[in-house]
Amino acid sequence: MMIALYDENGTLKELKTEKHTVTANSANEYSITYSNSAIESGDYIKAFLWNSLENMKPLTEAKILR
Repeated sequence: MMIALYDENGTLKELKTEKHTVTANSANEYSITYSNSAIESGDYIKAFLWNSLENMKPLTEAKILR
């Protein structure tokens, strides 16, 4: 899982990664924390879930949080 923090212009500000094992057709919740000082007005977060960092095949569409 990769969580990317972008500014209002789409410039990457910060990237965090974590490894998780997921099962097909399952629902899971995970959290990654950003400090409030890192997030400014207009910033957004985009979450990616891939099969691995080596292959980077998407397991689902990226989700955007504004």
